[in-house]
Formats: sequence, structure tokens, C-alpha cells
Amino acid sequence: MAERISRRIRNYRPPRAARLGRKKLEVFRDRERLTANPDLGKLLADTVSTSEHLVLLASPASALSPYVNQEVATFIDQKGISGISVVACAGELPDILPPALRARVREPLYIDLRQPGRRTFRLETLRLIAALLGVDYSELRREDDLRRLRRRAIGVAATLALAAGLGSAYLVQTTPAEAWEQLTQPSINAGRDPLMPIERVAINSQDPSVVVWLGDNARYQRDLARARETWALPEDELGDIAGHLKAPIKPTNLDAANQPLASIALEASSGRDAMGSGELQIYAVFEKDTFRFARTFRFAPSNPSRQTIVLPLTLLEDGRSPFDLEPSPASALRRAGFDSMTLFGIVTDRSTGDRSDRLEFIVSDNRAEIREVLDATAGPEHVIASTSETQQAELRDRLEASGAEDLWSEIMTDSAWVTFRPPDRTKPSTFSRKSSDVREDAKGHVDPSLAAVLDTQTLAGDFVEFEQVSRSIGDTTVAVATLAGILDSHEAVAAPRRTHYFHSPLSQHWVSIRLPLESTLTRIVDVVPVQSNLRMSMIVTDSEGVFRSIDGGESWQSTTFGEPRLQSGELLRVMVSGSSFFALVNAHHQPGEEQCGHPTPPQCRQIVQPHLAQIHQHLPRDRCRSYRIKVR
Repeated sequence: MAERISRRIRNYRPPRAARLGRKKLEVFRDRERLTANPDLGKLLADTVSTSEHLVLLASPASALSPYVNQEVATFIDQKGISGISVVACAGELPDILPPALRARVREPLYIDLRQPGRRTFRLETLRLIAALLGVDYSELRREDDLRRLRRRAIGVAATLALAAGLGSAYLVQTTPAEAWEQLTQPSINAGRDPLMPIERVAINSQDPSVVVWLGDNARYQRDLARARETWALPEDELGDIAGHLKAPIKPTNLDAANQPLASIALEASSGRDAMGSGELQIYAVFEKDTFRFARTFRFAPSNPSRQTIVLPLTLLEDGRSPFDLEPSPASALRRAGFDSMTLFGIVTDRSTGDRSDRLEFIVSDNRAEIREVLDATAGPEHVIASTSETQQAELRDRLEASGAEDLWSEIMTDSAWVTFRPPDRTKPSTFSRKSSDVREDAKGHVDPSLAAVLDTQTLAGDFVEFEQVSRSIGDTTVAVATLAGILDSHEAVAAPRRTHYFHSPLSQHWVSIRLPLESTLTRIVDVVPVQSNLRMSMIVTDSEGVFRSIDGGESWQSTTFGEPRLQSGELLRVMVSGSSFFALVNAHHQPGEEQCGHPTPPQCRQIVQPHLAQIHQHLPRDRCRSYRIKVR
């Protein structure tokens, strides 16, 4: 993660429209720059004195590191706390903060990279770069998005021109004994509207040649995202308090990370029964001469057996009222089963001391009205297609009668169809090396049978990172565990060496495996067994495609067979039906959409929407590719 963030900061060049020149950020990493020195403390102090910012990669391991704590303490003494940017990589705040920082601030604003998908990593690191450059994040993101759109339009046009000449030649340039076959996926669209990247695919378990695709209308989903569900206090009844909070605010303390504005005492009930109580704190977070609202939330259920809901300081999206619980903490309350309660609040202005009356939070939703307009003006919300004309006609009737969600639920529970389900994953964790025997140190942190086969030499270090992914198909379960030793030393220059262990019904125990990976940053995201052949399994990675073993896990080979989309595409998903593997990969995604297919937040949609019309004509409508390989 440190290497990825460092490379992203070093390589980023601000858009010309941002008028920052070609400003380049220099990054100092101790692993890359420091050499052996008898006085490490003085060397670090000298380095800190020439630095303007300190980026802290917060994790359970870094919180325990005396070296990290020393650097943070030195920076605070010399530069103050305002130049520290916290990047959460694992664990929960404030436990992942080193003592020197925890003593100064309990809940700092932070960049969240604990689940770094491609888009999340790009946007969160852009937020970090904006802080390092001292510019407004929203302005930098707007100019960055516009630059990406211009590049994408040019790149897509060039790609289509090349594809017109080459056709599908790349599929037949390699002719191994086994090869992926690109399925003839219907080039469908929702009326005149393009489809979003197709993520829902089903394969017939008896006849794998029968495949079903369920697609979503991109325009429909994008416009429906404009709907605003609110769970808010009526601002017209707050009077002077609401007006004061929304008036231009000047910071009372420029060194403060945030300025408290108001507190809301919460009471919840269902009929005559008390459901719980809590507090919502509203803050102003200053960026240059402007501010944004942020808030913390705490709700304690009346039933002591239920868990208290606590949310850290969170910035509100642009245009969202500070008195509106959407989208968070409302989502946390719904997940805990409190969505049907009546919520009351009393607002206290922290600067004037004024208090409001006891007011009820009002729930409103305009999605029904927007959906009615879209039904009259847009194409169908969902489109279904199949390689079988008979199945396609039947499923279209069922789609119209039941709706997309009910239809897909029926398909997923029907044994006649094979669909993609996410694998089981453990949360990444870290444990300390307290002895020379890693097997002893791993007890209580990993499966005992896995701890018994760990190799001390390959897992050398002060800490060990661990994560595991597993999948069951019928009675067959396979799992892959990834471990990496971490040296807590400023003189260590080698990247953590990842070790992979494989478990299957054939081996009956964990075995160390070697994957032909090109990058140490590549992560395993899925493992797929073949129930009809226990000696065969596939491992899916996030950036290097698919690897297959046909000898029970003893050896692994890349199985992309010259098909580059399986290696560089987005959202690679692998399923097994009978003697066939089926892979779905998204080759493109529409501007203004997440890579997972969901619409962008409102603040980003306003940036890209004026450009959609001119870019749509350059984009292919079938932006997903489906492949199948028969195995022996």
C-alpha cells in the first residue's frame, strides 16, 4: 500500500485547468532513502525538518511501531499537527493511531483505504493529493474528472478505429490445446439507452451453452440516483438556529481541525416503547477560506443486549443539510433494525446556547415521482437476454411479471442455474512476532492446521499480515491463505514477501504454493473448485487474471491463454458449470458511473453529465465480455 500511494503521489500531475503549473510532489520514504546510520533519531529529525507534510499509513502494526511513533512525535514538535494526513489502511480508529497522535486528537479526519477498489483508491488518494497541494478537493476533482473524460473520449475513438480493422483476431492468434472461447453475447440496449456493465449472469447447470444476461439501463439508473431520500429535522421550525448554522462562518481557531457548531439530543420511540437515545454533533471543517459540514453520531438502544452505534467524524456530501441523517447515520440505523422508529431531536446552538423545541425527524422520498417520469420517457429499466431464444422469451415474460430483483432471486435459488456468489473472506489481520517460532506466534490468529505448517524463514519479520479467501461448491471446499512478514525497521528496503498456502479436500491439509505472479501487490480475490474433478482449481487475482492447477494445488499456471481482457479487465468473475469454466469481465464502463456499475455521487454527476451526450456515440453498447473454457 505504501508503494502504491507513494507512486500515485509522485506521478500525479495537476490538470492544466487547475492552474497549479506542473507542480510535482517529492516523496520521502525511509525504506527507499535512509541508509545505515548510528544515530537514526537525528537522521529522522533532520528529514522531518525539511518536510512540509507527514502522511501516516495507520494500521494496527504502525500503531505498535516505536519508529512510527517517534517520527510522528518529532513532526508534531517541529511542524504542529496540521501537516499530518492520516490514511487508514487497516483496523479501526482511534486504535490504529500511534500514541503521539492519539494524545493530541481522538478522531482525526482521515483518508479511508481499508477496502481500496480501483475507483476508491483513485478518489481517496486524490483527496490526499489535494491536501498536500493545499487546494480545494472538489475543484481538483472536477478538473481531474474533466481531463479523464477528454482522454477517454479520444482513447475510445482510437480503440474503435483499431477494432474495426482487427475484428477479433486476438482470439485466434494463440492456439493452445485449451483456449478461452468468447461467447456471442447479445449486443443489446434498453431502447435508445446504453446498458450499464453487466454483472448478473446465469449459466444453465445441465447445458452450459445456455447463458442468461440481465442488464440495467444506464440512463435509468443514473437519473434515478438523483432521487433524494431524507430523514431530517424541519429546518423551517428551527428558526434562528438553522439560519445561524448556514450563515458564512469564520473560524474561531485557525489551528483547530474542526469547529463545533451544534449538538442534537436524540430520542427514539416506537409507539409507547422507548427505542433508545443518542447525540448528533455538527462541526464546520475548514478548507482554505471555505467550510464543509461534518458530524459524529452515537445511538444507544434501550435494550442493553443490542450494540451501541458509533460513527466517527464524517464529512457531508455537498448540498446535504447537516440536519439530515441520510445517507449516514441513517444507513447504520437501518442495518441495526431501527428504520421504523420515530425519532425526535432537540438542537443546541454551540455558539449562542439557543435551544430548539422537541422536533420530529421527517422522512421523505421522491423516488416514486422520478421513477414515474423515467417509465414514461426512458427505455425499460432492465433488459434480459439469452443464448437460447426459448429461454429469452420465457424470462422476458417473467421479468415483466415479477420485476428484476424477484426474477434474479428466483434464478439464484433455482438449482437449474449457476450464478456468481462472492467467496468467503476473512478480514485482513496482523499479529506480532514474539518468538523465533512463527507457528507458536500464529496460534489464536490463524487456523491451527495452517499455523502448524508455516515457514519461519519465509515469514521473517516483526509482524505477519494474514488474510484468507475460501469457496464451497457442494461438498467441495477450497481455500487460499496469504501471509507476509513485515520488518519494522527503517533500514529494511525489501517489499514484504507474500507466501500463499492452499487447502483442498484432496490434500486434506495446508500446503505452500508458488504462483507465477509478476507483482508483489497482486491480491487473491477468489478461489474456485471443480466439484467433478478434485484435482482442479482456479485462483482469481485482482490484476493478473486467472491461475489454474490440475494436480491438486502442487503447481499453478496462468490460464489467460493470450486473452488480455481476462488479465486487465474490471470485475473479473469466474463460475463453474459442469465441465466448463465461465468468466465475465467488464471491458469498459460509462463515464459518470462507478466501476461496479452504480451511479456516481451527485457532486460528480454534475461534472460529467453535460459531456455524456457527445461521448455516448463513441462508446460500444456491449461493454462486457463473456468467455468459456472447457476443461478435461
